[in-house]
Amino acid sequence: MAPFLILLGTLLVAVGARAVDGTAFPRPPELEPDIQFWERVYTEVDTGGGLLHDSRHLDVVYEVIRFSPGTSQRARERHIKKTKARYKKILRTLASGKRQSLTPEEKRVLALWSKGGSKAKLRAAARRLRFQLGQADKFPAGLIRSGAWEARIRWTLSEMGLPQELAVLPHVESSYNPEAYSHAGAAGLWQFTRSTGRRYLRVDHVVDERMDPAKATVAAARLLKHNRDVTGSWPLAITAYNHGASGMRRAERKLGTRDIATIVRRYRSRSFGFASRNFYVAFLAALEVATDADSYFGPLERHSPPNVEIVTLPDYMSADTLVRALDIDRAVLRRHNRALKDSVWRGAKHVPRGYELSVPRDPGKAPANLLLASVAPSERFASQTRDLFHKVRRGDTLSVIAARYETNVGELMALNGLRSRNRIRAGQVLRLPTHDRVVSTTLSLSDPGPAPAPLPVDGTYTVRRGDTLSRISDRFGVDARLIVATNGLPNRNHIRVGQTLKVGIQTPVDTGPSKRDAAPDSDLDTLDGSEQLQTATGAEHTEEGPPTRTGETAPSAEDNDGLESPPPSAIQPENSADPGDYSMAEAEHTEEGPLARTGETAPSAEDNDGLESPLPSATQPELSADPSDYSVAEAKHTEEGPRARTGETAPSAEDSDGFEAPQPSATQPELSADPSDYSVAEDNRIEVQAAETLGHYAEWLDLRASRLRRINRMRYGEPVVIGRRLRLDFSNVSAVEFEQRRTAYHRALQGVFFERHQIAGSCRHVVKPGESLWLLSRRTYRVPVWLLRQYNPDLDLGAVVAGTSLRVPILLRRGEANQGTQASEGSPQRTC
Repeated sequence: MAPFLILLGTLLVAVGARAVDGTAFPRPPELEPDIQFWERVYTEVDTGGGLLHDSRHLDVVYEVIRFSPGTSQRARERHIKKTKARYKKILRTLASGKRQSLTPEEKRVLALWSKGGSKAKLRAAARRLRFQLGQADKFPAGLIRSGAWEARIRWTLSEMGLPQELAVLPHVESSYNPEAYSHAGAAGLWQFTRSTGRRYLRVDHVVDERMDPAKATVAAARLLKHNRDVTGSWPLAITAYNHGASGMRRAERKLGTRDIATIVRRYRSRSFGFASRNFYVAFLAALEVATDADSYFGPLERHSPPNVEIVTLPDYMSADTLVRALDIDRAVLRRHNRALKDSVWRGAKHVPRGYELSVPRDPGKAPANLLLASVAPSERFASQTRDLFHKVRRGDTLSVIAARYETNVGELMALNGLRSRNRIRAGQVLRLPTHDRVVSTTLSLSDPGPAPAPLPVDGTYTVRRGDTLSRISDRFGVDARLIVATNGLPNRNHIRVGQTLKVGIQTPVDTGPSKRDAAPDSDLDTLDGSEQLQTATGAEHTEEGPPTRTGETAPSAEDNDGLESPPPSAIQPENSADPGDYSMAEAEHTEEGPLARTGETAPSAEDNDGLESPLPSATQPELSADPSDYSVAEAKHTEEGPRARTGETAPSAEDSDGFEAPQPSATQPELSADPSDYSVAEDNRIEVQAAETLGHYAEWLDLRASRLRRINRMRYGEPVVIGRRLRLDFSNVSAVEFEQRRTAYHRALQGVFFERHQIAGSCRHVVKPGESLWLLSRRTYRVPVWLLRQYNPDLDLGAVVAGTSLRVPILLRRGEANQGTQASEGSPQRTC
C-alpha cells in the first residue's frame, strides 16, 4: 500500500506542478498585489517577525518588524503597539495636509500612497494599521508534513472529479498539521468546526473524525463541492469554505456579480473581514509557493505516507485489549488513530464496533485481523460503556443530548429535576438514564433503526460481556422468542459470557404495530395541517398570536427526527447552553399546518437585496491592528466572521490598539455550511426558509400572526411559501433579537438532525410526472425539505415539474457501516 501511495503521490504532485487552471482558479490582475503580499508572508518573513501593513491595500507595507530571539508574546505585543502608534501619528500628520519640512520617514510613508494620498485616504489609513506574523518557517514545515497526506488527498479529489489544486487548502488552514486545534474548536487538517464537521463525519465524545486526515479529506471535498454547486465558481466556493456559502450568496446578490475581484474590493459586511477577503488570494499564493517550493526553500525531504493496514473492529473493545492483542506501543497506536477521543484511551469508553483501526504494518507479525480474531469473548463487548453523566457544552440542547444518548427529553428532565426543557447551562452536569435502552414511544418514519448485522456463517453466536437476549435479537434481526426456543433456554434473562447460541434462522421480530412498519399512507402522512403540526410539536399555531403549549414537554429528537416543525416557543436563545432546545423540522408549514403539495403555490422570485450584513447586531470590525499570529494560514473562519485561530492568542477587532476581543459573531458558526439566508434586509423583509411558519415569526417578534398577515396582505389560511419575501414588524423586538432567535432555531434544528444523520454525498434526480417535492422529500429520499433547499438554493420550489433536475443529498444514519473514503458523488451528473 505504502509504495503505491508514494508512487501515486509522486505522479499527482507532478500533475499538480502544472500551471494553475486559469479558468477554474483565475488570478485577477486587480488582486495581484494581495497575492504577492501573501507570497511574502509565506516565504520572506518567519514567525520571528511580520509585516505592518494597511489592511485594505496590501501593497502598502510600512515596515518589516523583527523580534529579538526569545522575546515574550507580551513584549511582542508592546512592540507592535508602539510601532503602530508611531505610524498612526505619521499618517495623521500627513492627513492634516502637511507637505513641507517632512522627515525622511514621513516622506517614505507618503510615497507609499503617492497614487492616491488624499487627506481622507490617509485619515482612513491611520485606522487600518494591521500586523501580519510571518510564516516562512511554518510553510516549509507544512510542505514536509504534506508528504504523509497529499497523495491521499489528491487521489480523493480525483475520485470526486474535483480540481487537484484544492490539495493546497490544508496549507492555508492548518499548515498540514493533522493535530491542529483552534481555541474555538476547529480541528484537524481541514479545520472543521464541530457543527459543520458533523454533517459529514462522526464527531462525538468517543470519536472525532475531523482528526482523521483521510475521512476529513472526504468531508472537505464534499463541502467544497457543495460550495461550488451553491456559489457557481471556485473562487467563491473557496472563499465560502472560510466565510460560509450564505455569506458568498449575499455578496453576489448585493453586487450583482460572481467576480471575485469585485467582491473582494467592493463588498462590505461586518462579517466579511480581513480573513474572508483574503482567503482566496492566500490560497492562490499558497498554490504558487507549493507548486514551486524548491525555488523558495530549496529541496525538502517530505514525510512518507503511513504504511498501515486497516481492520474493521467486529466488536466493542477496550484500547488496552487492542494494545495487548496487536503487541503495539500504545502511543504508536494512538498516533495512527487520532480520531479516538481521550475517553477511549483513558478506558472510560470502548473503541466502537465498526471503527476502522489503522495499524502499522509489521512484516514480523501476523496480519492485524488475525491478531484481533484471537481476542477472547470476555474482552469483546456488544455495546458501548454507558455514560452516567454528561457535562453540558456550549451549543448543547436537551434534544441534542437526548439524541446522543438514545433517551428522550422527558426522561432527562425527570432524572435531573429540570422544570424547563429550555434551561440548561454550559458546565452543568446532567445525570443520564442507566437502564439498557430508552425507546421513544413515537418513533419517526425516517428512523428505522440500525440495519441487522449479517448472520454468522455457522449460525452460532458467542455471548459477550454486555449482551442481553434483546440486544442479540436486535443485532441480527432474529426473534428473541425463537432464540429461546431453539436453544432451550429456561430463562431468557439468564445468559452468560462465552455461551454459544444458535441464531441461524432469521425471522422478523413481532413487536406489534409500530410507526416503523407504517405504510406510506400512514396517519402521519394523511393528517390535516393543524393535526399534523400539533401532533408533531405539542404546540398549536393560532391566528390570534404565538403558539399555545399543549403540554410541558415538547418532543425530543427521537420523537421527531427531522420530519415535523418544532414550536417556535421552544427556541429561546437565552434558555439553554447556547442557545435553545428544539426539535426538528422538515417541510414548510403555515401556522395552520403544512404547506400544500409543492406546485400549488409558487415561491416568489423576488430579488433578495440589502443582505450584506447577516445580523445587524453584530459589530464585528475587520481584523486589522492585530498583534498576534492571525494569518490566514492559521485561521478557519465561518460566514459569521473571524474565528479564533490555532495560534497563542485570539484575534482582536480592527481597532486603534488591536488588543480587544472580537465582538460576538454575526451569525452562528453552526450554520456555516448552510447557504440559506436568515438575515433581515434593510427594508425589514426576510426570505422565507424551509421549516418556518407565520407562527414562528409571530413568536420571535412577540406579535400576533394576524398583524403579519395584515402588513403582507395575506388571506387567512394563506400559507407562507419558501422563497417568498415577507415584511416584518419590529415594534416589539429588534431585528437583532429576531435574527438571533431565528438562527438559534435553525442551528438547533440542524444540530439535532445531524446527531442522527450524516451526508455521504449527493446525486441528481430528474422529477418524473406525478412527483412532487413533498413526496420526494418525505417518502422517496427521507430528506428534510430544509436540506433539499440547501442543496437547491436557487430552485423555485413551486416550479418543481416533470423534467426538473434536483440535487439530492445522500444521507446515512449514524452507526451505519462505514462508507469508505470513496465519495458517492463521482460525476456531478450522477443519478440517484
